[in-house]
Amino acid sequence: MLEGRQFLALWVIYDFVNSLMIINGSIYYSQWLVSEEGISQGYYGLAYAVSTLLLLIAAPLLGTVIDRSKVGLRILYYCSTAMGALGVLIWTLGNQESQLLRHFGTLTAFGAIVFVYQLSLVAYNWVLRGLPGLTGRSGAKIVSGYGEAAGSLGSVTGALLGAWVFSLFSTPEARELKVILIMSVVFLASSFPVVFLMRRLALSMMQPAAPEPEASSRELSSASWNETWGVLKSNAALWRYLLVFMLYADALLTVQLYLPVFLREGVHLAPGRIPVAFALALVFGAVGSWSFSYMSRRWRSIDIILVVLVLWTGNLLWLATVPLGKSFWLSMMVSGMLFGILWAASRALMYEIVEPADLGRGFGFYAIFERAASVLGPLLWGLAVGSGRYGTAMTTMAGLVALSAILLGLWARKTIQAGIRT
Repeated sequence: MLEGRQFLALWVIYDFVNSLMIINGSIYYSQWLVSEEGISQGYYGLAYAVSTLLLLIAAPLLGTVIDRSKVGLRILYYCSTAMGALGVLIWTLGNQESQLLRHFGTLTAFGAIVFVYQLSLVAYNWVLRGLPGLTGRSGAKIVSGYGEAAGSLGSVTGALLGAWVFSLFSTPEARELKVILIMSVVFLASSFPVVFLMRRLALSMMQPAAPEPEASSRELSSASWNETWGVLKSNAALWRYLLVFMLYADALLTVQLYLPVFLREGVHLAPGRIPVAFALALVFGAVGSWSFSYMSRRWRSIDIILVVLVLWTGNLLWLATVPLGKSFWLSMMVSGMLFGILWAASRALMYEIVEPADLGRGFGFYAIFERAASVLGPLLWGLAVGSGRYGTAMTTMAGLVALSAILLGLWARKTIQAGIRT
């Protein structure tokens, strides 16, 4: 039992550590590429798009490999090492004289970080499989909330630490790349012992998998594809939930993506106060995720999600009309808390409706649907703000969330409830 608690503590800590690097990579690489190098934001978006296309194939197949071979912790170690090494590579390539290496090379490395990060989440979510007290509807939900809370606090800590490191350099040349380098080294130094200890504890708690019978490469390939897509086809609760998830994730991740622009142009918040608004939302996101761990002891994840989606609809309509003042800051607190609760509940529900033997594949599709949620929302947002109508854009996102709540309540809820493991 003590080993199980130690493992869960390390699992939560990893979510904190993982956020230290990712938040700084997104902030400072985009600034360097656009502001210092004069490269169009379209190329930055292209790196995201290519990584998403690769993820469509890789994530579910990786989940199949993890489910069959039980190598989730090993994959997590490889992904963590690759993310840190790619961050160092961005700094190395960004200091080359060749524009091809500085621009195409760093864009490729950044896209690879985004790709590997998403793959790491498949392995990370899988590693709770089979641990004592985490079957059924109790343990996994509680720990999911703790992990999300740690991730939010990691983002706040990473952003503050990155800003402090940035301020240490007096010369402006490639300061952003230096921040990425230092935070990559910090991530490597902190993630390695966490994953190493998790593997040691897992080996002492889990029985090794029985060897698979030998098969030809063609048979293995066919079996992998059949296993991968079979999970989605055979689990009505899973695919119905993922469709609803994609809809509300589309809206909320779009708001998150364009929030800096909205705060500057729509709310007219001073530039120096925008990071404060983000930090405030992230702190309350941690509070929301933590509170979910206690809510989940009394209420089902599916019911919490439905209620939070209704609250999110009202909150987005509030954001669309709220003036700059005390009520605005209250809205940012509410937004952070609702986001934390919703994402903790979303991951927890996956543990409830996917069999332990299928968790790798389930979270592989979860990663795909989360990334695919970056299509409709940005398109609608762009159409709405074409003439500066930021309130209309936020109202449109509220409509998408409301639609997801309606579909969840009237179309998917009964199926999901029937598919919840006891």
